[in-house]
Amino acid sequence: MELASGGAVETVQVETAPVLTEKHIGEAWVHEQGFIGVFIETTPEGRQLLVELTREQLNRRLAILVEGRLMMAPFIQEIITSGQIMLSGEIDRAGAEKLVAGLQGQQTTASADAESLFPDETILLARIEKDPSPHLYAELAGVRGRHAAGYYERWREFGRSADLRQAIFYAASAAELRPDWDQPRVLLAMIYANFSGDRETLELATELLIEAVDINPANGPAQLLLAQVLMKQGRFWSAIEQYDSLFAKSAAMITPMNTAPLALCYILDGRIQAGILYFDRLAAMHPANPAVTTGQAVLLKHGGEAERARNILTDLASSAAAGPELRRYAGDLLASWDREEME
Repeated sequence: MELASGGAVETVQVETAPVLTEKHIGEAWVHEQGFIGVFIETTPEGRQLLVELTREQLNRRLAILVEGRLMMAPFIQEIITSGQIMLSGEIDRAGAEKLVAGLQGQQTTASADAESLFPDETILLARIEKDPSPHLYAELAGVRGRHAAGYYERWREFGRSADLRQAIFYAASAAELRPDWDQPRVLLAMIYANFSGDRETLELATELLIEAVDINPANGPAQLLLAQVLMKQGRFWSAIEQYDSLFAKSAAMITPMNTAPLALCYILDGRIQAGILYFDRLAAMHPANPAVTTGQAVLLKHGGEAERARNILTDLASSAAAGPELRRYAGDLLASWDREEME
């Protein structure tokens, strides 16, 4: 089948028998905050089919057809277990609305217009109508930012797409009302980072986090999330730079949860020796921090210095300063290396 992409026409091979049909779609709506896309939530049966499909077809394309026409064919970049998908790419609003109509037979948008406003919003909007001062707009941004966070937590807990739609709307509104506020941008980025199978959402998450860090360079969680999103995109050197900057700002960020992905970034970027040198310097600056030694050992193992790596982990596994979890991790890692050598 033919697929229009970037002004060109591409031929895509499509399986004749569909795996997911309209009966497997629970909800679909048009997303229009930063980019135009389509959110899809499957039924419980569709969710299981989606897990199986994305596992079997990983790194291949998912063809989406409406009335026999190929609308989109995104690459499957991960196994989707949530039953929720965000699709974007070469699509305009009309195309997105047609896709939603074909998937569900109705048209919805990422908007809060259909729902009643909260009382605190209603009061503020009435005051703004009489006195549209920057102070009141900033106050409204704070209110909407708070509601966005509440909707986001409910979405994370219950997985309802209506909560997701409202979280996006309120966070985007708060960011627009207060361009100097980093938190709504971080929240939007957190939402989009959940849909790591879609290139456009990850790019938007990256842009939002860069804006947030520019607004507030002291926002360590935003910088950490930026490093994680860059890693998901395969931009390993950019992620390395973010981790380095983060560690330079605060030694408290040098934890096993952060040193492990940093070491992996050096490995995946093909810069193992550079990584070894970096962790050697980090170990010299923070000799009492056992989180540094785990990343150091992993890089040494991949860099051909297995004996030195084993010595580091052996010392860590018996170190009282490391704590039980880190000692257990060092022991498990040594055991896995032993199994590798036996196979």
